[in-house]
Amino acid sequence: MKKFITLSFVFSISFGLIGQQKNQVIYFNPDTSINNKIKLLDKESILNAIGDQSGKLIIDEKESRIQLMNKTGNQYLILYHLGGGNANSFNEFEVGNLKAGNESFKKMDFEYFFSNNNIKLGITKKCLIFIHGTRYKKKITMGNEILEYRIMGVNNKFLLRYNMPIYVATYYFKDDKLIRFRFGLPNW
Repeated sequence: MKKFITLSFVFSISFGLIGQQKNQVIYFNPDTSINNKIKLLDKESILNAIGDQSGKLIIDEKESRIQLMNKTGNQYLILYHLGGGNANSFNEFEVGNLKAGNESFKKMDFEYFFSNNNIKLGITKKCLIFIHGTRYKKKITMGNEILEYRIMGVNNKFLLRYNMPIYVATYYFKDDKLIRFRFGLPNW
């Protein structure tokens, strides 16, 4: 019986269940990477995963970026460039469904895209809330339900590590399925 209680306690601590109420995570664990290879503001991860991006940025009326797709061409990953930063430094990532025939995305050798918290297209809202908790803002836009998580604060350890003032993660749902998500350290 003691082994069971000890194992239960260790399991609870390992998965962050202590201090939660109704699936509410006290500390929001932010998404910071894609496929455990491409990391926010980490030029080495960019160089290792997709190669040098110098001179390859898409620069137009939108944010400067790199556009990638999975190997089957049905998902996209956009890496948003940190203005004034190294050509291989990206501060926000966006994943979504890609329409067929879009030639402006470079094909990668990934089956699909997922975050370090295993957030991926197609998961339910309930699954996302189980992972990230209930401390989000919700709105409905054009038939999509949008959940937004933020981290702010001058003394926040996570933000101090990146030397940025804010972290934002936005998740778009249609018919209770995740159809797009964007996370990172915005320039604004």
